[in-house]
Amino acid sequence: MNILRIGLTRFFVQAVLLAGRLRALARKTAAADPHPPKGKYTILTTIAEKYTHNIGYPGTMNPAMDEVFSTFLIPQMFAQVSQGKMSAAQSVASIKSQVQTIYKKWEARGAV
Repeated sequence: MNILRIGLTRFFVQAVLLAGRLRALARKTAAADPHPPKGKYTILTTIAEKYTHNIGYPGTMNPAMDEVFSTFLIPQMFAQVSQGKMSAAQSVASIKSQVQTIYKKWEARGAV
């Protein structure tokens, strides 16, 4: 049992260190953009670090949310409105019914 605990501890420590290195690399890359205005991308790294979360946050992701995410329903909703194909209300209603169908399917399988 201790070997498993030590292995998991090492794994999580390495994951935290890697995440820190990736954040530092993203900040460095954003700050190094040579095109004016200088530093225009640094705000994006700040927003990404402070205000974005993984799908399923604060819990874990489930199969239904994975399907909603992997079928690009949310970007599709925004695209329909921005292309003038639907109003915002129509687009939300359309995507809502698709999301409800996906969740019902996974609830029937006992995965949600």
